[in-house]
Amino acid sequence: MRRRSTRAAGVRDSRPYPSRCGRTARVSELRDGDRVTLAGRVQGCAPHWLLSDETGDVEVRPADGSEGLHAGDIVEMEGVWNAA
Repeated sequence: MRRRSTRAAGVRDSRPYPSRCGRTARVSELRDGDRVTLAGRVQGCAPHWLLSDETGDVEVRPADGSEGLHAGDIVEMEGVWNAA
């Protein structure tokens, strides 16, 4: 059921255990203006999600497709880091 709902939400790859990860940075390595791909576990709830990896936590704001996310999901997110 959840796999179907993530595809309907427009998530590119909804395989539950993909064989590769495209992460380019860890939370502790973020610098303002960097375009990064983060991977981690969703800890918080909408509208601002808390994403955590082995180096820390960061608040993220998904542009779209977030209605299929739930706390505890393991995700990969891409975007430009802006410290506010």
